[in-house]
Amino acid sequence: MADESARLLGFAFASADLLFEIEPDGRVTFVLGAAKQLVGVEPTSLAGGNWRVFVCEEDAPMVSAFLDGVGVGDRRGPIRIRLKPTGGRKLKRFAALSACRLPQVAPRISCALSIHAVVPSAIEPTGPHGLHSPEGMGVLAETAMKHAAQAGVDINMELIELAGLQQAAQSLGHSQAAEALARVAAALRAESLDGASAAQLKDDRYALVRSRAESGDRLVERLTRAITEAGLPLITPTMNTLELDAEGSGEGLRALRLALDRFMAGGTAGMAGSSLSGMIKQTVEEAAKLKAQVATRRFSMVYQPVVNLQTGVTDHFEALLRLGDTDSPTESILMAEGMDIIQDLDFAVAQTVMAELKKPANSAIKLAANISARSLIQPAFINKLMDMIKTEASVRGRLILEITESASIDDLNLADVVVRRLRKEGCRVSLDDFGAGAASLDYLRAIAVDEVKIDGRYIRELTSATDRSGLLVQHVTDLCRELKVSTVAEMVETEATAEILRKMGVNLGQGYLFGRPTSEPIPAPLRRSPVAARRAGVRETWG
Repeated sequence: MADESARLLGFAFASADLLFEIEPDGRVTFVLGAAKQLVGVEPTSLAGGNWRVFVCEEDAPMVSAFLDGVGVGDRRGPIRIRLKPTGGRKLKRFAALSACRLPQVAPRISCALSIHAVVPSAIEPTGPHGLHSPEGMGVLAETAMKHAAQAGVDINMELIELAGLQQAAQSLGHSQAAEALARVAAALRAESLDGASAAQLKDDRYALVRSRAESGDRLVERLTRAITEAGLPLITPTMNTLELDAEGSGEGLRALRLALDRFMAGGTAGMAGSSLSGMIKQTVEEAAKLKAQVATRRFSMVYQPVVNLQTGVTDHFEALLRLGDTDSPTESILMAEGMDIIQDLDFAVAQTVMAELKKPANSAIKLAANISARSLIQPAFINKLMDMIKTEASVRGRLILEITESASIDDLNLADVVVRRLRKEGCRVSLDDFGAGAASLDYLRAIAVDEVKIDGRYIRELTSATDRSGLLVQHVTDLCRELKVSTVAEMVETEATAEILRKMGVNLGQGYLFGRPTSEPIPAPLRRSPVAARRAGVRETWG
């Protein structure tokens, strides 16, 4: 029997540096191994204390949720945890923690801690409560897919929506809200593949990578318990499972990032559980269809007037892309960006707008074409665009390029150089949807644009110059005036809104008040008096 015990101990130490046993209340009842080297105390000092004394405070809630989730007969882990610094050193120290609750020793939990089993994380989490950011999740998933392929492990990405969580938490007050959200984040991390593979993507939308062998029902149960224990009202998680069954191929990773973008934009609605290979197939088919539309110019443009708010005279028209039967091409543009075909689409749109400008009937008008921020910093695209502009002298000074912010600009210095080149060739450059993205002020600081289009959400909610939206619009307008940058207000639907904007000093306006998009660039009629109010009960939508 002694030999058998020694053999089992040898097996345990072959995969762990420290063995310890804890009670349900967290008290350590048994310790064996390199406690001094790992946690900075002798084994005898550790016994009788709480496991929290050697776990970094930031990871303690996650470890607590992890241990709480170990049922009788369960084995969980390993998860990656941060240890508290020892010996006065501030160096970050990581370990792998595994746990098992054997029926013979329950309710106590047997734990194994190992330094050597830790797989370095691709990136450190930058989101709240130890969660990754949306950008970090893409890198994390890519790394997890590669490791899983090498180890022969099947993994899933769970896309989880906890509708109303943030709002419910805020109703508790600041400190209690932070504590409640930290508890939910800890549960998400504890249920992830390694304790570090969970992210907050947007508001109440989360994602985590975990073993395919883990039960989805278990994840829902753990999250529901964490929410109720945090003092929040019952919120039932909505979850979609994406099987990460590709081996890190280029198409697979692009499809994965596109799936995350779609989930962030629309939540779990319409996202049936599927494999990554199935999503790749669907995405590739959609991309091929879009590519064919672009190559054969099977798309159309409509034109909406942009007017001078002081004079009512049409300044220019924005050319809006239409693909198929839908008014909004947003989904197609996001896919084009995700699948690296946005440059072809942007160039085709620019060509079409240039052709419209060359028509004799349009010799006196100006047109604005949208280009993705992603295309803007692609040298091949810009060189091709510049060559086309230089060969068409008749359009000089009449082409406006609106930089859309659906994709972020990584190199602002390069973007500024490109914009200055375009302006030198007679193009007016506009920054579209200002205020919709977190980088807007950085863009305005770094890029010498001619014009800023204030995002329509602020304009649509405008009731006076002193309400919250009004104050924001006024500050943007004043800032742009100081920078000698023109301003355009989007989604102007009423004469009352237009009058507020005039008094603020906004230069141009665009919206249904001045004209809906039409198949030909038709100037807006001069407005000499306020229009009649819309009929009660009639709801107009932006399109």
